[in-house]
Amino acid sequence: MPTSLWRSLDDRRLVLASLLGELEAYDELVRRYRGAVFVVTFRLLGDRALAEDATQEALLVAFKALPQLADPARFSAWLHAIARRHARKVAERGRKRRGQIDELLLREVPSLRERPDPAQRWVEAVEVRQALEALPEVSRLAVELMYFEGMSVRDIASFLGVTETTVTWRLHRAYELLRRE
Repeated sequence: MPTSLWRSLDDRRLVLASLLGELEAYDELVRRYRGAVFVVTFRLLGDRALAEDATQEALLVAFKALPQLADPARFSAWLHAIARRHARKVAERGRKRRGQIDELLLREVPSLRERPDPAQRWVEAVEVRQALEALPEVSRLAVELMYFEGMSVRDIASFLGVTETTVTWRLHRAYELLRRE
């Protein structure tokens, strides 16, 4: 299937295709969410290199755990939970050795090898980071996902497992606080 066709499919269909062995479908899921996963792991780890490793590892873990995903339409929220859990594990024990399936996926799923350029740009913007640090964690994450990853309110809500109203409120609160800052 051409890349443009994969891009037109929703997460549910991409998950189902991935479960059927279509690595290009999982590549599309990685392309969609790698930056958001990086934002989450960096937020928890505070170290760029560790966050990049944790992001890659979380995406590998998610692929292997796909058969356990009860609702393929909720892939992004499920991935968010995996990213948070994996970042905490990395913080506790450091790097883990990769297995053969991980090495195969790294070879066959190109998006797993790419660095999340938009996320790297914001990590380097010191003034922006300082202003964002003043925000409550939940508001900061919503702002980072929207403005640095280009996610819509709907996508952020799905990724975080909250309502769109909650995301909108968090963004509004962040704007108020940043204006004062």
